[in-house]
Amino acid sequence: MTAPADYFPRIRERLARHGILLLADEVVSDFGCCGHWLRSQTYGFVPDMMSIAKDLPSGYMPIAAAVIGDHAYQTIADEADRIGVFGHGFAYSAHPLTAAVVAEVLSTYREMDIPGRAQILGRHLFDALGASIASHEMVGEMRGAGFLAGIELVADTASRTPFDPALKVGALVGRRCRAHGIMIRNMGDVISICPPFVMTPDEIDQLAGGIAAALEDARSELGK
Repeated sequence: MTAPADYFPRIRERLARHGILLLADEVVSDFGCCGHWLRSQTYGFVPDMMSIAKDLPSGYMPIAAAVIGDHAYQTIADEADRIGVFGHGFAYSAHPLTAAVVAEVLSTYREMDIPGRAQILGRHLFDALGASIASHEMVGEMRGAGFLAGIELVADTASRTPFDPALKVGALVGRRCRAHGIMIRNMGDVISICPPFVMTPDEIDQLAGGIAAALEDARSELGK
């Protein structure tokens, strides 16, 4: 299941109380995917640091970044000033070609209002999945935020009993999805859906229908 609404703010408060920095991994969930520019905004907390990567260049160039808050930065700056050097760096930092791609991508994100688009498409995605597979006997839970979704596969929906890992049911459903022209990623027996923002509502309906057909294929193959 997804975390309760107050989970991350409470974690943030407890870490701050003990002087522990919080690093948010935003590599998959940044730049609109969860309905806001950052997942931390969706879940209502401010990290001390965060990592960003794939969506920064929209996949066109290899680049990643570590972002740190003012207080962490100032601690590093003060110590570097004390010893006279900050001996650190990333290979290919600020590469001009990659930086130019990122600048153009971020401009396009703003023009498209990516967070708003993710919210609109996400509502359609969850409605389509709900209509197609919510009651399927292999679906224990659907969860997600914005335009990201996860489908948990279970052997018994009433008890939420998982499948025997040896059956590799998630991989089976993934193969059946590809047979129906649908590309998904299985993480064990959880089907991960991270669609592109250029999808249309009709294509989202096709995605949901393809997953439903794949689940039926898998159910028959498993003899359920």
